[in-house]
Amino acid sequence: MVFCKECKQKVEECPHFVDPIQAPRIQVFDPKIDTLAYSEESRILEVTYKSGQVWQLFGVPPYIYMESCGRRPWIRS
Repeated sequence: MVFCKECKQKVEECPHFVDPIQAPRIQVFDPKIDTLAYSEESRILEVTYKSGQVWQLFGVPPYIYMESCGRRPWIRS
């Protein structure tokens, strides 16, 4: 069980939860972020934090993800 901040209770399933996107995860060198994943088709950027939280950001243009991967020194290859 996890606590849903929207429902304000512990839940097994919740309409606020979303499935992980089907995209490769890229590990990053960052004190808080573990991996990044991006679905160009749906324009979703998925950020997995070292705490275990996973955020999905919707409507992210491809160039933002590409700049993050190509110009940031903390991206592991």
